[in-house]
Amino acid sequence: MKNIIRFRLLETGISEVYWMPKLKNWRMKYWNDVSHQPKELVETVSNY
Repeated sequence: MKNIIRFRLLETGISEVYWMPKLKNWRMKYWNDVSHQPKELVETVSNY
């Protein structure tokens, strides 16, 4: 059975994952980055 992981993202959050051939695995460069948004427009996780 495969492992399934579920994540929540903010509506404008940007994430990047990439394949590492050397390790034969996926890696995460950044997760849910909202630095491009003004702070007052960013929802917090508690709003979900």
